[in-house]
Amino acid sequence: MTYGNGSDGVAMSDRSRAVRTISVLAVAALTVSVIVGVGSHAPKETPVRGAAPAGYDAYAEAVDVAFCEALATQLSELGDDPATGNRSAGSPAEKEAAQLIEQTMKDIGLQNVTADAAASDGWTYRGANLDFIDADGVARHIDLGGYAVNLYADRERIPVVYVGKGTAADYENVDVTDKLALIEIDQENEWWINYPAYQAKLKGARAVLAVSLMEDNMGDRLGSQDVCGSADAPALAISMDDSRALRTAIESNGYEEGGTRQIDVQFTADSRVTANAGTSNVWGEIPGKSDEVIFFIAHYDGYYHSFYDDASGVGLILGMAKAFVESGYEPQKTLRFVTHGAEEWGRADTEADWATGAYEQIVHVRPEWAKEAFALINIDSGYPLSGMKSFQISVPYEMESFIRNSIASFGDRSDIAITADGGLPGSYREDFIYNASGVPTIANEGGEGDERYFAGMYHSNKDLLEEGGYSEEGADAIERYYGYTAMMLDELPLRPLNFAARFEALKSSYTDDNPAQNSVNFHLLANVDRAITAAQSLDNMIKVYNADYKTLLVKGDAERAGQMMENASGLNEKIFKAYKLIQDELLRLDWLMTYEFANEGIQSNIANLEAAIASLEDGNAEDAVYEYLSSIEFVTGATAFDKETCDYFIERMYTRLAGTWAEGRIVSKACYADDVVRSLLAKMAEENPDYAAEIAALGELMAEQEEILKGIYDTQSVSLVRLMDAMNEPVDLNAKEE
Repeated sequence: MTYGNGSDGVAMSDRSRAVRTISVLAVAALTVSVIVGVGSHAPKETPVRGAAPAGYDAYAEAVDVAFCEALATQLSELGDDPATGNRSAGSPAEKEAAQLIEQTMKDIGLQNVTADAAASDGWTYRGANLDFIDADGVARHIDLGGYAVNLYADRERIPVVYVGKGTAADYENVDVTDKLALIEIDQENEWWINYPAYQAKLKGARAVLAVSLMEDNMGDRLGSQDVCGSADAPALAISMDDSRALRTAIESNGYEEGGTRQIDVQFTADSRVTANAGTSNVWGEIPGKSDEVIFFIAHYDGYYHSFYDDASGVGLILGMAKAFVESGYEPQKTLRFVTHGAEEWGRADTEADWATGAYEQIVHVRPEWAKEAFALINIDSGYPLSGMKSFQISVPYEMESFIRNSIASFGDRSDIAITADGGLPGSYREDFIYNASGVPTIANEGGEGDERYFAGMYHSNKDLLEEGGYSEEGADAIERYYGYTAMMLDELPLRPLNFAARFEALKSSYTDDNPAQNSVNFHLLANVDRAITAAQSLDNMIKVYNADYKTLLVKGDAERAGQMMENASGLNEKIFKAYKLIQDELLRLDWLMTYEFANEGIQSNIANLEAAIASLEDGNAEDAVYEYLSSIEFVTGATAFDKETCDYFIERMYTRLAGTWAEGRIVSKACYADDVVRSLLAKMAEENPDYAAEIAALGELMAEQEEILKGIYDTQSVSLVRLMDAMNEPVDLNAKEE
């Protein structure tokens, strides 16, 4: 799993945004002519520990968590670097992992097993290390972690210089030309590796050695992330223990050259990025009676040995596949198990460098899958560490009521607690692009105890079975719950999507304190209200139809039940089209790669600009910069890095998103406040600064953002009409009788 902050360029700031929303009249215009064949009653709430779907008990009996653990262990042992592992896009280790998965799928009895070639860049990391004499005169050897960059050295003698956090100010009076720049950064709360790495490149450094701080004391942990930067701005990961040893040696027995204190080390590195190397997405299936598909996905590439992220997920979904096959389950819908390559990284020199394998699969290799998909289950978090007590499920708004019912119905079949959260999918997981393609997704998320993983093991040399242990109880709960949920989905003729919650969220996004509120198209607001009402009616119709179908099954009326399943296809197609239109026309990524309603990021920019102007009018430039302007898109970089560095990443958002899951999804042009921030930073030291020029510049930016926002509101109005037109044709759901 790629961490959410990775796309920021600078770390994610706490943006006070409007409540999430979405305006989709999709179902609003669903003037479905519904004459359900069995009855018109509203279904009752599903009771706790509901009746299990047919075949579940046999499936649960066949669950084999030892198989899941063994497969994850095999995968985690594959790596290109003997010291640290690493199986990255297009590398020999990733290819070996794909072959292992393909054979395993065949061995457990999946059908139509296929390894689809998918476009991606490649990264092979064969390791990096350095040797030096520490402050005590002892020879030390350090293994380093990798980022997806080009860097090669063969036992070279090279100086190391400590440059703090690697900001522009840290390089003042420091010469790093052809040297290694040692830095310590907090990628969660400060900035991503790409900014200091590019800054170091501009200063002439050979590479950055970075401690990736996730807590106060990281010890011997090596941590890496997707680089989101230039492959020719090299970075490597170093542990805190080794960094401190180098710093002490620099101070104790280093030497000074040109005013810069440094120490010589022997340096070896072999990290190579290759264009168009390619990856594989390996899948197999249990064919069903219909053309509809329930997907299970995970990814098999990884940083370091990555037992949990996501070898364990591959083990879990193939464990489900094995249990389905061995139990003799005969699905109505095809159950398809897909393992993606190139999830952690797959594209060079772009902000959207992760989830490449999934993007290629659903957009280019198998685009027909989107329309076939009834739902998708992603197992890429909620890792089964020892002591696991819970896991959470993340779903889009439309799936929340279904998933809560499935949790309640699953009941006490496991002691592991299960919770759910509905909203907009995060872009940091590979199910994002499936969802954006029109596939309703269900994603396994973290649970109680995950802080131990993310603080000390995530994307690091500590992502090992021996570090975290394996919770058989947790793995068993995941296997049983998602198998149970898949069977519930398999029994439904209609996709269980409720659009009303999404419309409610859209309505909430037009906040009362939004300074551009008066520009909202109030016809749009009226349409949202009508959409909510229509969506509630549609939801009730879907529930009744699905409940009546189950009633026929219980009665043993397979013929009429089959007719209902067949007749549902027309409405399912309309639901798919509406769901896809929502993704295409009402949702966007902001410049921090946050997926949201298109109006939200712009509203946030306007609110922050207005607050910054008010602060400057009060003579408070510090609040204007650090409280408000720093919350706008990439502006945080302007407080720490050279203009050339910041402009490189901003320009790249215009030029380097093609061929990624972010292509065409960025909301609009940047709110470019960098120059204003730099001007304010310079004036803060003046005795009686005049901020009139900066206030005027921010006013121009605000007027530009308000114009963009008005355009978004107009577009949303048009989109609602399009959605109504798409859903307006009546659909006859009667089970036809001979």
